Amino acid sequence: MFRSLAQNSQNFNDLLLGPTAGGIADHILDVTPPLRAGSYSGDLRLTRLSVDGAHQREMTFDVRARTVERDYGGDSILGLGAVSIYRTEHFPPPLLAFSALGLDQVRQVGIGASYNERWKASAR
Repeated sequence: MFRSLAQNSQNFNDLLLGPTAGGIADHILDVTPPLRAGSYSGDLRLTRLSVDGAHQREMTFDVRARTVERDYGGDSILGLGAVSIYRTEHFPPPLLAFSALGLDQVRQVGIGASYNERWKASAR
């Protein structure tokens, strides 16, 4: 059984979009909320080996499973107006209004079986 977990903290993306020849751009702030992604996965294998002299038989059964949950979306996107790309603008911390988070869920299960026969070669 394996477990993986990734947790990202809140992230601020400060963007200047569509700059003009005069150095004016639209100032956009895209804030992503804390997001997480986690999964469990595992593999179970059963093997039966039978040897009868030079003849060998092997039967294998496998079961593999995985479950994943991941948050996505929820950004708060704020238009802060037109600014000069040549000056540093300071503004008070904005009020953030996050959209709803989405949850992506995956459940996977796979099964399999194999059968092998082998004969040892005899050299004479």
